[in-house]
Amino acid sequence: MNRIFIDDIADPRIEPYRNVRDPIMRRDRGKFMAESKQIVLRMFAAGLRAESVLTDEKRADELAAVVPADVPHYVITEEKMREMAGFAIHTGTLAIGFRPPEVSLAQIMEAAKPQAAGQSLLLLCEKLKEPVNTGSMVRVAAAMGATALVLGPESCDPFYRRAIRVSMGSVFKQPIVRSTDLLTDVRMLQQKYSVHCVATVLADDAIPLPGFRLKLPGALLLGHEVDGLSRELIDAADSRVTLPMARGTDSLNVAVSAAVFAYHLTHVR
Repeated sequence: MNRIFIDDIADPRIEPYRNVRDPIMRRDRGKFMAESKQIVLRMFAAGLRAESVLTDEKRADELAAVVPADVPHYVITEEKMREMAGFAIHTGTLAIGFRPPEVSLAQIMEAAKPQAAGQSLLLLCEKLKEPVNTGSMVRVAAAMGATALVLGPESCDPFYRRAIRVSMGSVFKQPIVRSTDLLTDVRMLQQKYSVHCVATVLADDAIPLPGFRLKLPGALLLGHEVDGLSRELIDAADSRVTLPMARGTDSLNVAVSAAVFAYHLTHVR
């Protein structure tokens, strides 16, 4: 039986769960923190390994059947969990998981070659700074069947706890690349894989989305939530496309925009 009851919040076995508001599970540690029963279930369903699981007494039985026998399942009262974390964890479930191995964009493109001629679409995000936007973008990429989500070096960690929660666990199955140089990656996609790169912009001289048709493989270049795409990425793109909006609306949330663009380019053709 791997269920372990914890009476003292100072117990060193649950030390990693303290101050869960902070991004303590950094990329260099190779771990992440998942929150809620649904996310933890999807973590295990995706085949990811866990270091441990922590639940309050109410949720202990719900998770017992899915927590592997070799993974410690710590159980604590709801009051002690709140005291330990510093705020109410309404889901009553946390887990520390091991990140999947990172893959390069070239590896993903080589694996996608059989379908690249007619199906491959990538989402390239220059600077996603907010965990909510990052999690939403991961979910959009998964829903639209994106070959990969490529995040620029200044983007938020997609395995940050809040980003994982907003993605509803899509981060566990969507191929994600952490780019060190997005401009170099764009040029590699164009030259080696004949990917048509589309810059999403707010510009009167850009092509309105309803009149644009993309021959896949393609890549959507998406910018910072406030500042948009950098000039160098706009200049490197093969096309510039904009989304017409009504009532003086000057922009949409970046993940919402990505969903509209991706659906149009892959379905309305």
